[in-house]
Amino acid sequence: GALGTPGYMCPRYVSNGKFGAKSEVYSFGMVLLELLTGQVQNKPADLFAVYIEDQDRDLASDADSRAGVWHSAVITELVALATECLDSLGRRLPSIAKA
Repeated sequence: GALGTPGYMCPRYVSNGKFGAKSEVYSFGMVLLELLTGQVQNKPADLFAVYIEDQDRDLASDADSRAGVWHSAVITELVALATECLDSLGRRLPSIAKA
C-alpha cells in the first residue's frame, strides 16, 4: 500500500502507488493550506474537501487572522499556489522548483 500521512498524500499516488516529485508538490500544497487557514489537516475537517473541492468557499477570506493583516498580493499568490499544488487531477501540477 501507499506510505505517507493520510490527508497529505497525493490522490494519484494513493490510487496507483507511483510516487514522484508531483506527489511532493501536492503535500506542499496541503501545508500551504494549513498555513493559510491556521487549521491542521484532518483535525477535525478535511481541508481539501472544505477549500478545494467546495469551490464556493473563499479561501482568501478564511485566512488565519492570528497571522495579522494579510497583504492582498501575498494572500492572492498563496491561494493561487496552494490551489495549483492541490490540483488532484494533476493536469497542471507545478514542478517542485516552481512551488
